[in-house]
Amino acid sequence: MSLFTTAQIPILHDSTGPWIMHVPVVSTRHIPPSEAEALLRLRPLECRSPDDPPLLAHLLDGVGHLFLIEDLDADEMTTFPHLRGVLLAIKARGYAYARLDADGEIFSDLPLFEW
Repeated sequence: MSLFTTAQIPILHDSTGPWIMHVPVVSTRHIPPSEAEALLRLRPLECRSPDDPPLLAHLLDGVGHLFLIEDLDADEMTTFPHLRGVLLAIKARGYAYARLDADGEIFSDLPLFEW
């Protein structure tokens, strides 16, 4: 697995033609196990408080998660501070969706946690 910085995630630009979904895949090692466990207790797509992540789905038996981040604000998700940092870094590059996955990319400018 390569080691990148989030600045190396390509910035999306508006284009003509069909919409194509782009989803960066980031390693779950960028969030602590306690946040990962709390994330698994959430039910995707339910009405959420501002402290809950914008979770669309749990993937692959809970080792992956899909998020809709286009409306995520910096003051939300106070109970998931590391996940918030990861999602905001991806949103800053112009993405509307993000995926956390056990086999996702590791970024040198994000914290890493032992699992």
